[in-house]
Amino acid sequence: MERERRNRNKIEVIEAILKYVEREGSAKKTRILYAANLNTRSLETILADLVNNGALEIVNNGRDKKMYKITPLGARLLMLITRIRKIMKNTMVSNQRLIHNIREFCKEIGSEAECIGIEQSLRLGTSVKGQSARTYFVDLYLKIKDQEYIIGFLSKEATELEVQHILSWLIIVSLDTGYNVVLFVSEDKVLNVKRYLEHLFSLLKCDSFRGLKDKFTIRELRVL
Repeated sequence: MERERRNRNKIEVIEAILKYVEREGSAKKTRILYAANLNTRSLETILADLVNNGALEIVNNGRDKKMYKITPLGARLLMLITRIRKIMKNTMVSNQRLIHNIREFCKEIGSEAECIGIEQSLRLGTSVKGQSARTYFVDLYLKIKDQEYIIGFLSKEATELEVQHILSWLIIVSLDTGYNVVLFVSEDKVLNVKRYLEHLFSLLKCDSFRGLKDKFTIRELRVL
């Protein structure tokens, strides 16, 4: 147990704490202690950091019991940590599976010749600039038939909060850059993602959002 505790880094501990508090809604320090598998001194330090940085807030449950609750900033932080860890462990999607799905999409919109060198056309982990001069960092960028695409993925493990954050982010980037968006989604999430996007587009009535819906393509993430 002690060896496992020493082998974890601070990011993993923060992830464990935020996940537990988010799942519980609010949690006492002793519960967090057991869930995160920490000693009291380490927990005190990390909880203080998370509260001071705005990721957690302290609330009372009506019986003068101090409880910890995740904030919107903490939820965003948790989503980013989880996403980075997935990328680092390459659990989101293998390169082979990634290329296969994008090549299939490419065949539907381009010529065979354009699809042969698809690997050379992809830019992984790149930045794009919007009309506002703001720079956005995206997972994948593809240009084919003079059309520019931002490509995203939602794995089976993606939480509801992660889905909301990613879709909102892609809408913002597409609006500012004018690029199309292709989102590959695991089979069990396709319907929910489409419904959520339909709901968002129905709320965007401004002229600036006209045509945005046509820029989004949702595809099932196929297994080789």
